[in-house]
Amino acid sequence: MGNEKLAENPLTIDARWNSLEKCDVNAISIEIPEGITLANDAFKGCSKLQSITIPYGIDVFNDETFANGTEDWEVIDFSECTALKEVFYKGTKAQWNFETGFAITGLAEMGVVVHCSDGDAENIYEKDDIVIPDGIERIADFLFFDRSLGSITIPESLNEIGYCSFKHCSIGTVKFKGTELPVYSDIDCFRDCSIYCVEYSGTKEQWKNGFWELFSYDTWGDNYYPYPQPLVKCSDGEIHMEKGELLLEIEDSVLKKCLACVSGNEIEIPDTVKEIGERAFLLCCILEKITIPLNVTKIGEEAFNLVNTSINYAGTMAQWEKIEKPENWFRCYYQNKNNYKTEKYVCCLDGKIKLTIPMPEQKE
Repeated sequence: MGNEKLAENPLTIDARWNSLEKCDVNAISIEIPEGITLANDAFKGCSKLQSITIPYGIDVFNDETFANGTEDWEVIDFSECTALKEVFYKGTKAQWNFETGFAITGLAEMGVVVHCSDGDAENIYEKDDIVIPDGIERIADFLFFDRSLGSITIPESLNEIGYCSFKHCSIGTVKFKGTELPVYSDIDCFRDCSIYCVEYSGTKEQWKNGFWELFSYDTWGDNYYPYPQPLVKCSDGEIHMEKGELLLEIEDSVLKKCLACVSGNEIEIPDTVKEIGERAFLLCCILEKITIPLNVTKIGEEAFNLVNTSINYAGTMAQWEKIEKPENWFRCYYQNKNNYKTEKYVCCLDGKIKLTIPMPEQKE
């Protein structure tokens, strides 16, 4: 014991995948080459390892992390590196904390000091208010998964918000310094979040042209689960989603899209609307009342797709029948067979027209 021989090369690299598969359990200090990925269990049993040098650009997730399409994600496991005291990282503190995902490996909790090119990294999870510095281009996958934050400030330089970066988070305020939606923004990055307020540098019009999608609904799996939106403070005013305010995109008398909805909303489409476009009310499944004005003459394909309310019409049944509309203009929202309701109506001035909606097929 204590005289174990260290292999000539302590790192086992799979040339096929350019992946570090195993570190010699007798290694004391190693330097990881540039341009490789790390296997999740590469450091299993490395209880003698005292220092690691890591190049900029290595990610804690390898290609197999999401291969199963599940949320049983894993990061590089350093838990058996009980002698590890130092990590030398060839990037900045901000890059270590936000871009690579190494912040979630537990190294800080192990007392490991991370020496970066501009100083020693701090444990970002000890802070309640986090400001991501200008110049950072990516937020790593799962970086703030299931955490509570007072506020998070996102810089204009950001190009990517990673997969489930803020999933299950409770956040007081999300602050966007830029007006453009990050090019690579995963639709689930704010999935299942509780957010009180969003501060946005752009206008309400700019908000509805992209950012709202990050907060409006959850599209995981085969079902859709909308959840309440936060108060949005824009440069030209506020959007009070909790008070039932809705964003309607109307152009040339065509209602193109209802951009957001929360439980308890009742919406009366303006008299200026003459046509309701295709999939205009997609996923507005918790609207409680929708009123269509007399001036509407056309309803598009799946205009009321995945909604869960009857429709009120400001005219008579005869006038309703004259409106141009395809057979699939209305489709109910459902979660399972138990809460799916087949009876929906168009309520006119002189009576109700029953809508017959077949029960969709669903996997058991």
